[in-house]
Amino acid sequence: MDEAKQQFTFMNPEIKRKFKNRVRDVADDFGLSDIMMTSYSRQFDSKTQLTATDMAYTISALLETPMNDQTGNPGDAENINPNKSNQPPQEGGLEAINNRLHDNFWVAYDALDLGQNNIHLIKRGISLAKEMQQSIVRVGNGLIDKREIKCTSAFRYCMLENSFLKET
Repeated sequence: MDEAKQQFTFMNPEIKRKFKNRVRDVADDFGLSDIMMTSYSRQFDSKTQLTATDMAYTISALLETPMNDQTGNPGDAENINPNKSNQPPQEGGLEAINNRLHDNFWVAYDALDLGQNNIHLIKRGISLAKEMQQSIVRVGNGLIDKREIKCTSAFRYCMLENSFLKET
């Protein structure tokens, strides 16, 4: 039980091997032959190891997060868009979205600069990526529970509305 509380990186190698084999066995039952992938990794310090796949998810999350105040750390102040007007934009307006995307780009850009010890940006990106994945699973479970997935002869589909981008 103590092994389950540790980070995967520091677990007993035998338990990690058994876990990977079990995931592969179960994946084959569901037709998920490519569920395990290999990747490069980088060790930052004794506690932080990051794979290339993790970094891709991290940067994607930093780029795509539509949060109002994503740049909460003092080191991110230079990433604020200088082209923004001092007046708050309309909530959900295209100008607000463009400004957020601009800010997100520079935060993600700084996270890629590993020479400046921006590990706080990477950790925030990992946290955001986890939240995004959990949200996707929640929406998928909701669609299944409400029986909103339509089946045709060739594929399955459902209709999702995104009110965030609607102009009113």
